[in-house]
Amino acid sequence: MQRLLRWLSVAVSLALIAACGGPDFRPPEDAPAQWQATMRQEAPGGWVVWGYGSGGADQSLAAGRAQADSRARSDLAGRVDARLGHLRQGLVERLAGEGGKDLEKTDIKALVKRAGEIAVNAAGVERHQRDDQGAWHALARAELKPALREAASNRGLSPQARERLMTAADEILGAKESKGSKDGEGGE
Repeated sequence: MQRLLRWLSVAVSLALIAACGGPDFRPPEDAPAQWQATMRQEAPGGWVVWGYGSGGADQSLAAGRAQADSRARSDLAGRVDARLGHLRQGLVERLAGEGGKDLEKTDIKALVKRAGEIAVNAAGVERHQRDDQGAWHALARAELKPALREAASNRGLSPQARERLMTAADEILGAKESKGSKDGEGGE
């Protein structure tokens, strides 16, 4: 009976997330238009997160570029945190207490948090552009899938538990991709 209630609560939660649109997987709206189209093509689905920043035209070239990079990384960190909050919630609902001791609620939370740290630390600024007014624009990119795999491996999860984790994560982040595709927002 408890198992049935748990599955019903998971189904209702997923339906609410899908109905409400879930987290926003679109590229940053402030980014230049040509970058937004490229971001959608390069990284469909929810596994890649983008951060955008700009630097003032009234600064020196180096200072403007450094400010744009810093703002892009800061924006990226916030977006990674939001994306992983969605992922963490879905993984806890799907996997916690599923019979094995490998994936308990606290383990899932710690694992996803570590994956976020790995993703942000490995992230880099992918693009720079200086506009006609002299302002710098920067685009940072983080990939969550390799970070989650590394965090699961470092945590010492069994191969079966890692596979369950990655499959569930694919389903959670992939659900937004299919919804986004029909909205014309093929994800990030």
